[in-house]
Amino acid sequence: MCDAPSGFRRAGRRAFSSRRRDARGTRSCACIADSRCSGKKCASIAMTPVNGAMPPPGGANGWRARMSDTAIVAVVIAVAAVVAIILWFAMIRRGRGVSDAAAPARMAAAPEAPAEAATTGKLEVRAVHHGVSDEQEGEWVQIVNMGQHAVQLAGWRLTDEGEKHSYTFPSLVLASEAAVRVHMWVGDDDHNDLYVGRRQRWWNNDGDTAYLYDATGTLVHKHSYGTAAATE
Repeated sequence: MCDAPSGFRRAGRRAFSSRRRDARGTRSCACIADSRCSGKKCASIAMTPVNGAMPPPGGANGWRARMSDTAIVAVVIAVAAVVAIILWFAMIRRGRGVSDAAAPARMAAAPEAPAEAATTGKLEVRAVHHGVSDEQEGEWVQIVNMGQHAVQLAGWRLTDEGEKHSYTFPSLVLASEAAVRVHMWVGDDDHNDLYVGRRQRWWNNDGDTAYLYDATGTLVHKHSYGTAAATE
């Protein structure tokens, strides 16, 4: 029941509404004021929404509680986002550190580049082909690398007994177990054949000795045949 204010009592039919808030929401009632009820009779209408929406339990305090909960959730989400970003950057930096640390290992695991050829080694004169006339392209000496490493022949020398003839090698890398022939004739050099550049005989038919020196002038090997071999 509700009483209509005295200021609103007039002759005829006029309606007004009075709203009260309590712990459950808003209760509305409509009172009909006329000369017969003198504002005393009131027909109570069931609780109706205000502005189309029911207020939360607890009224204004309920609104504040809900806003407080929303703020807490927003703060938690913001903190979680910041923590996630920090962890993400930490993982990136850690990944870069591992990558940088692993770089030397990858480089060390890569196949090593071939070492530079030695300037001396175990080379031998294995054969001397002789006994040809001046008009024949036949004399040659075969040299074999008997060592485990390639040898750079630049500056090496090949001579006969008494150094009546001498040949200085050009730049040529002789691999391990590889052989090269030095021809006492004219021709174009390659990896298998070298030419002294003159048409002449070097080797005596009855016997001679071939001497092989490295670039420092050290005797590396000699090979004798015929009478020269018999006198050794």
